[in-house]
Amino acid sequence: MDFSLSTAQKASQTHQLEQWVHRYLNTGEWKNSSLSDGLKLQTRWWFGPVRVSLDVLKRSCGPEPHMEYVQDPNNWSNRVTTIADSLTAIEHLPPLIVQYRDGSYSIRDGNHRYEAIVRKGWTSCWVIIWYDSLADKNYDSSTNNFLESN
Repeated sequence: MDFSLSTAQKASQTHQLEQWVHRYLNTGEWKNSSLSDGLKLQTRWWFGPVRVSLDVLKRSCGPEPHMEYVQDPNNWSNRVTTIADSLTAIEHLPPLIVQYRDGSYSIRDGNHRYEAIVRKGWTSCWVIIWYDSLADKNYDSSTNNFLESN
């Protein structure tokens, strides 16, 4: 299955975004089954895909010691370089999966892609945002102006 921006947009338009996310996380090149399993532990609210400025996103994974998921610097760099070298258009990538958490946007899937996008010199990307409560979703949707609709 194609996990591009266009298939995510179609899933969103047909109210199938959560199903798209789980298929994406359990299939193919970008597989992250453990995230899918964790997401299924409670109800989530989904929004997107939306285009956002890179500066509003926070990585949760990388070689820096303060990261939630610390990676070996060489493995990190090699993977990011491979992805960056293959990028031709932001629309060809699956949207990053981001958690709204305490007023910020934490990248939960797509940290390597994010860094590759930064290295390409691009300034925005497409994301799918999940919220752990309807109150967070309603608050975020009504107060943040940097989100661009799909």
